[in-house]
Amino acid sequence: MGAEALTEKERQVLEHLNHAKELGSPLTDFASAFNLNVQDLYAGNAQLTRKGFWPPKAPDAPKPELLAVQVVPETKSPDAPCRLTHRSGWTIECPSWPAPDWVAALIGAMSRNGS
Repeated sequence: MGAEALTEKERQVLEHLNHAKELGSPLTDFASAFNLNVQDLYAGNAQLTRKGFWPPKAPDAPKPELLAVQVVPETKSPDAPCRLTHRSGWTIECPSWPAPDWVAALIGAMSRNGS
């Protein structure tokens, strides 16, 4: 189903919805800023959703592999309360809980490398 299946008004609303999304603007603010009827945008949004044109479909991205995390109580291993293991056999032991952004970066790097 291509854009040719849309009416001219639906194409215009779709352009406005995409523009508002790019700007990160709520439809009420977007309509006010561009002197548009917000009810028309909401009605067009509903129509485009029913037709399957909105919200835009993201391209299928590879899903990152879940990383196995083993929590080791401090009584058993005071030097490594957090242990990260991978199915290939490597293990990272952390003396404290790693920062979430570090774990996210590690998982992202592994999924980019196909690990």
